[in-house]
Amino acid sequence: EQQQPQQYLHKCISVREYVWGSSSSLEHDGAFDLIIGSDLAYRDELHDPLIEALQDIISLSSSSSSTTATSSHRYSRPNRSCRPPIILLGVTMTDTKPIFFEKLIRSGFRYEKLADHLLGPQFRGSSQFGIFVIRKV
Repeated sequence: EQQQPQQYLHKCISVREYVWGSSSSLEHDGAFDLIIGSDLAYRDELHDPLIEALQDIISLSSSSSSTTATSSHRYSRPNRSCRPPIILLGVTMTDTKPIFFEKLIRSGFRYEKLADHLLGPQFRGSSQFGIFVIRKV
């Protein structure tokens, strides 16, 4: 019997809230594959804590065990040390200053803005909003 996608996904996907700077927010089984954030870099004083949080999450993901257990499913993951999580960060371009991206680079990250055709129609062609893919180099 083939499972419907929604029946399968609840066994493989979990969503976790992270409170910046809280190590207890990072305690869980397994690594992060994807980190999604929005409107996080609009104030200069948030840049350093955000970048530190991303580094902490990546460190945890790199050192976590390769087997993850949930209440209904157990599965193995490849070693994360060679594949850090993908970070998607949505920013309002008028609020996020270039210094944020400079700090990302200095901290060993690289970034790339998603192309317009990958965004919803309401965001295409907007110079006001962007979604960036951020990865640790």
